[in-house]
Amino acid sequence: MEGTPKWYEKVGFSVSSQFQNSVSAIDTVFFKRQTLERMRNGAIHSIPLSTSLTVAKFFTVAPSINYTQRWYLQTVNKTLNPETNFIETDTVQGFKTSHDFGASVGVSTRLYGMAQFQKGKIEAFRHVITPNVSYNWRPDFGEDAFGYYKSVFDSNNTEQRYSIFEQGIFGGPSQGKYSFISMGLDNNFEMKVRQSTDTAVVSKKIKLLESLSFNTGYNLAADSLNWSAISVNARTILFDKINLQGNATFDPYIVTENNIRVNTTELSANKRLARFTGTNLGISFNLNKAAKKKESKKGTEDELKEINKNADDYVDFNIPFNLSVTYNFGYTKPTNLEASVNQIAGFYGDISLTEKWKVTFNSGYDFKQKDFSYTSLGFYRDLHCWEMRLNWVPFGGQANYFFKSM
Repeated sequence: MEGTPKWYEKVGFSVSSQFQNSVSAIDTVFFKRQTLERMRNGAIHSIPLSTSLTVAKFFTVAPSINYTQRWYLQTVNKTLNPETNFIETDTVQGFKTSHDFGASVGVSTRLYGMAQFQKGKIEAFRHVITPNVSYNWRPDFGEDAFGYYKSVFDSNNTEQRYSIFEQGIFGGPSQGKYSFISMGLDNNFEMKVRQSTDTAVVSKKIKLLESLSFNTGYNLAADSLNWSAISVNARTILFDKINLQGNATFDPYIVTENNIRVNTTELSANKRLARFTGTNLGISFNLNKAAKKKESKKGTEDELKEINKNADDYVDFNIPFNLSVTYNFGYTKPTNLEASVNQIAGFYGDISLTEKWKVTFNSGYDFKQKDFSYTSLGFYRDLHCWEMRLNWVPFGGQANYFFKSM
């Protein structure tokens, strides 16, 4: 339509509805009245609304609103039986609806830094900074004004809050106000180098650090310990083969000698921003470069999108072998107690025995337990229009096997 503002084209709006009935009963009473009274049924309707705006040329603002409505033919009511001193739950017949909603808004931008060199092998360095902040809000649907929650007092005169929709097939609105600000800062580092060929000097882009991010948040609805832990995440790829990733967490609050986290910041008590509480480092690489390029051409458009997006979850009979090796190191020390250290080296992949047979494997070694980690074997047979598979976990607490055709 002529004259429609550009931002309107980016509005996302949809309505989804779902109806469901369920009942659990033995076959001798399945069609009797008592079974019908135990039937759980309901309907749920969801309306998400979102858009994305460009403000002042450099900022992307993304507001959204979510609305959910549930329909039920039954609710519950709880009372204290004075004779038994037990709380009894009664089913209340009658049509009842619940409504819950929430809103959020996010703001992000990008800052670019560039250093160029006229001479030498290095042509340029580039640094991209992506700051973002978002706010999420939801009211407290446990307040009496909504009527979704009630109170019952037990024999000790202790109040218990319950939802009248607690037996509903789609549940009910959550109690407790949610008001949270999330903050993040992502960094990307790249370099361009000059390479000489037989005909000319060309530029090659090298990723030094794909991502280095810092994230935290502030809970406006909490009465104490408002700040979330500070998380630092990094990932990169070396030589187009070795994947490196790591994360670390820092707690902005102190712990007492009794290992209790209290509402005193590390900055005020110890003159430091936060306390280191743990890290996780991971290294992985694939010994078959062709495995990264596998792509399916069979199936519907939606199936192809799912398969090619998650190629590692599917077996490719066209690749003779695939082997990936991983190593993970974990260190956690949330309090003054002794730290926990974990180290696991693993490997997984598959081997094509014939054009139609493939064997998959997944195992590793846990250095802390001094034993093999979760180990499984899979046997796949391509039967043209369907597939047969046998999965086997030979040992451990999850030892099992199952056969499946699809």
